[in-house]
Amino acid sequence: MTNEKLLAAAAYAFFIPALYIALTDRRKEKFLSFAAAQAILLWVLYFLIYIILRIVVNLIPAVEIITLIVKITMWGYALFLAAKALRGVSCPIPYISKLAEKIC
Repeated sequence: MTNEKLLAAAAYAFFIPALYIALTDRRKEKFLSFAAAQAILLWVLYFLIYIILRIVVNLIPAVEIITLIVKITMWGYALFLAAKALRGVSCPIPYISKLAEKIC
């Protein structure tokens, strides 16, 4: 396992490594650049979904279980993408990957 694959996997699993890749010279490496851009966009989307769910829960407290299910699903998808990155496979996400390619 190379450092490139490990760093790409960490970018999907956690937000900070994606920022590290984007803000340093590591962004010149094609695989890392795409993984970082896609991970940043994914984490921003996760954050927006979380904010919307918190607003809905404040209005309708009975949907708290839906928030938990969504959070677990989002984290599971991030770990799935991290596992793919550890194998060196780019896993395109619909809409997000097209935007990530434009960014990197």
